Amino acid sequence: MYFESLANELLLDIFEFFDGIDLFRSFYGLNTRFNNLLSTHFHPYRFDFRSISKHNFNFICHHCLPLIIERIISLKLSNDDETPNLPNFLFSYGFTLDKFIRLQSLSLYSISSFKELNDIIVRCDQLPYLTHLYLIDGANDGEKKDTQLLFNNIWHLKKLHHLSINYILLGKLCLSRISVESLSIQYLYIENISCDLKNLLHLFKYTPNLRYLNTAIHYNVADEQIPIQICSITSLKLTFESSVPVMIKLFQMMPNLYSLTLKTMDIYLSGNKWKKILLNYLTKLQIFRLRMYFEFPHEKNINEQFEKLINTYRSSFWIKKHQWFVQCDSIPFGTYNHGILYTLPYAFNSFICYDTLISKYTCPDEKTYWRYKNVNSLQYMKYKINPTDYLNNLPIQFPNIQHLKIGFPFDEQFYSFIPSLNQLKSLEIVLGENYIYQQLQTLINLSPCLYSLRLFYSFDSKISVKQITSSSIRRLSFITKCSMTLAYFNNDECTDLAYSQLGQRCEVLVIKIENRNNVLILINIMKNLRSLVVQCKVDTWDKRNTSLNEDELVEWLRLSLPSTYSICRDTNETSYIRIWIGENINNTFLSH
Repeated sequence: MYFESLANELLLDIFEFFDGIDLFRSFYGLNTRFNNLLSTHFHPYRFDFRSISKHNFNFICHHCLPLIIERIISLKLSNDDETPNLPNFLFSYGFTLDKFIRLQSLSLYSISSFKELNDIIVRCDQLPYLTHLYLIDGANDGEKKDTQLLFNNIWHLKKLHHLSINYILLGKLCLSRISVESLSIQYLYIENISCDLKNLLHLFKYTPNLRYLNTAIHYNVADEQIPIQICSITSLKLTFESSVPVMIKLFQMMPNLYSLTLKTMDIYLSGNKWKKILLNYLTKLQIFRLRMYFEFPHEKNINEQFEKLINTYRSSFWIKKHQWFVQCDSIPFGTYNHGILYTLPYAFNSFICYDTLISKYTCPDEKTYWRYKNVNSLQYMKYKINPTDYLNNLPIQFPNIQHLKIGFPFDEQFYSFIPSLNQLKSLEIVLGENYIYQQLQTLINLSPCLYSLRLFYSFDSKISVKQITSSSIRRLSFITKCSMTLAYFNNDECTDLAYSQLGQRCEVLVIKIENRNNVLILINIMKNLRSLVVQCKVDTWDKRNTSLNEDELVEWLRLSLPSTYSICRDTNETSYIRIWIGENINNTFLSH
């Protein structure tokens, strides 16, 4: 009642904080006033379809999109475990991308088919306001010609100035095959596409106005000639796995670099050598963020090497002139000692906690340097309290963790690093043989926003799953890289999981099962389930000898489940069957 007393102008301001799906689910159909506000007066719609149920998706397509499709400015589509084949379903309703005439930002997740991507991108050419394009978490299934066509179609988009392509399996050939010039792209994120200097030069030739670049360099011929300089680039984020001479030649290409965020592998440089490189080749650099991973020479005394290295970063160039403080950690791996040296405050979004032999720093002893605020993904692989673990003695804090991978059992020092788990969304746990149920339950209890739980295990942990409780977890994953028979759930284990507290609340389930009837057990009992991904032990389909049109298991599932369900085999992980659950025609499904 109080909410309805607000003026229309204030309600419209409030609506801007909502995703379009939540807006229509919350307010559409309440009364004529709200219907008019949504269908006529509200303009900047943003739709994120990544975690929608099939029922709600159909409702949005039937009742909402026809009213407001020309006012949508941001769209996120996925073809992952939660919404399998969603883009094709959207287009089958007639909502092809060229109909979203006000679209400014498009994000495409987990679309592995290059043909499908190309079809979408071609439509984008008719969107006059599209400035941001994100291709995320996909895998490369295409021929070389498909890759070239995709990149040329993207570079042909006239208004595009922010482009992110996070496709892990794409190779160097992608960049070398670009043949269309883009004068509009200024910000390019391709951190999972490995480059060499030759490919980078080709990229610069066809993207001459680039200002920001996030990429990776893997290996290179050290004596390559550098014929051009790219004066437009002022900010570079780089993952680098090559030699120091190649790195220097790369810096020579970018004389106006103002900001450099750099991760290196197998490069061992003292503070004095870094100083020489920065003064000689990056004279305009003001922001320098570094994470240098290396191996200490094992024939020398580790303590002496460590002390000598850290002292080279205590000069006036580092401390007084730039206030570029560093920390260095030594991590023992068998007979070898690895080192990680990084600038403070820590600038990267991921961090791995290992048992640390030595840890020293050059910064003042102030708490601001120990709050690793940029880290949202943490791996904690410290299985026991090590009395010589120097990292435990530092007041490091990770206040913004959203994704956590942790080995069980873990030492209780973990909680000293984490002031709060209120932002934690996904949890991956590696269960060892000494796994303690209560330690996991305590961790879950401290995570009120935890959405996803994924288990990796080296022994049969399924018996313990039914003991775990949570008010927030909605996604469960039991598919691991493990190929042992015990990884498959049998009838009784599926029933126990389905009736457990986690099972009754679960909306997305990824699981290995012993036989096809387990699918019917899970769907019958788990009433909140909207998406199910299964790997069936008795599945005989073989992509080398069988076409998708002759998929016996998929056909059996289609006959056994309502026609409102979408059932398909994953085109990349072909042993996985993906079921997007629609409306139930009958209350239950009988086992066959």
